[in-house]
Amino acid sequence: MQWLRESQLIKSLVEKLNPNEEPELHENAAQALVDIIRYSGPAGSPLMDELESKETVEAILGYSLTATEKGYSDAVSFPDYLRGCHSSLFLLL
Repeated sequence: MQWLRESQLIKSLVEKLNPNEEPELHENAAQALVDIIRYSGPAGSPLMDELESKETVEAILGYSLTATEKGYSDAVSFPDYLRGCHSSLFLLL
C-alpha cells in the first residue's frame, strides 16, 4: 500500500473530481475512492491516511462546491456519491 501512496494515487483520483473533467471520469474516480475506503479496513492504511488528510478533504469539498456554484448538473459530487454507495462511508465526511 505504501507504494500506492508514494505514486500519489489518491491525489490523482481526487484531481479527477475537478468539475472541468468529464462526468464519466468523475464517476470512475469516485468509485475508485469508495473502493479504497471500503477495502482499507478499520486499521490505518497509508491510502486512508492520505485520503483523510486536510489537503485531500479540502480538495474534494472545493471541487464539490465549485461544481455546485457553477451549476454543473452532470458533475459527480463525491460526498453525494458516498452517500449513495454506502451509508456508513458517509460518516467519513
